[in-house]
Amino acid sequence: MKKLFILMIVGAIAMFSACNSEKSDRIIDVVPEESFDLVIVKTDEPDATIIIEPTNEPTIEPTSAPEKTPEPTPTPKPTPEKTPEPTPTPEPTPTPKKESSKNYLILVNWDNPLKENYVPSDLVKAKSIIGDVVAYRNDSAKLDRRTAEAALAMFKAAKKDGIKNLFISSAYRSIDAQRDIEKRRREKDPTYFDDPYNHPVIAMPHNMSEHSTGLAIDILLTTMRNDDQAFADTEQGKWLAKNAHKYGFILRYPKDKEHITGVIFEPWHFRYVGVDAATEIYERKICLEEYFR
Repeated sequence: MKKLFILMIVGAIAMFSACNSEKSDRIIDVVPEESFDLVIVKTDEPDATIIIEPTNEPTIEPTSAPEKTPEPTPTPKPTPEKTPEPTPTPEPTPTPKKESSKNYLILVNWDNPLKENYVPSDLVKAKSIIGDVVAYRNDSAKLDRRTAEAALAMFKAAKKDGIKNLFISSAYRSIDAQRDIEKRRREKDPTYFDDPYNHPVIAMPHNMSEHSTGLAIDILLTTMRNDDQAFADTEQGKWLAKNAHKYGFILRYPKDKEHITGVIFEPWHFRYVGVDAATEIYERKICLEEYFR
C-alpha cells in the first residue's frame, strides 16, 4: 500500500515538473518511504513548497472475538441437613406399686394412744372382700380395705395348702366398743392396767387397741372360737406364724416379747403393716416396738 502511494506521488510530481519545465533549477526532495509519514516536495521557488499528507487507511485491528461472558458458576444448592430423627423418649421404668399412701406402720401401744375421736378412713365390710373363704363371728365385721384384700390373699394361700376352718373372731372395734371392754376389766380388777410390762394384759385400754385402727384381725378356728394360746400349736396357727409376713401381716404380740409389748402372747392376733416391714420383722424375730427403735 505504501509503495503504491509513493508511485502516485512521484507521478504527480513528474506531471508538475512537465508543466513547469522552464524552471530548470527545481529541486525535488522525496522523503524515503521508510519514514514518510509526510512527503515534502521542494522547488527553488519560495512559494512552490507542497506538503502532501498521505491518506493512510486506518489500520483495522482485528476485532477480537468478544470475550465470552463466563456463565456464572451456579451457586450450589445447599445440601439440606438431615433432620435428626427424634430420640425416642425411653419408657419410664415402672415404679413398684405402692401399697398405699396410708401409713400402715402406725404404732399403737401404751406410749402411743389414738386420739379419742379416731376413726379409720377406709373401712369396709370384711366379708364383702374376703367372702366365704373363712367363717366369721360377726358377718358385719369391718376391716381397713387394704387389710381385707391382703387377708383374702393369705386365706386363699392357706386353703391351697390344705389349711381349713379358719375363723375371724374379731376385726375392727371402735374406741367406744373398746372402752366397754376396758370398763369390764377394771370392774374385775381395778389394777389390771397398772403395770403391763411386768403384768402383761390380754385387752388394751380404750384408745390403745390396734383393733380400733382396722388393721388387726384375731384369727382362730371354727372349733376354737375363744382366745386360746393353744392356737399356736395347731396346724392353722403354725401356718399363719410361718407365712403371714408374705402377705403383709405380723404376729403382733409374740412370745418372749411381753416385757416390751405389755401384752401377753397372742398367737391369734395378726396386724397388717405391709409386706416389706412384715418380712423384716419376721426375719429379725422382733416385735413392732423393736422395729421402730
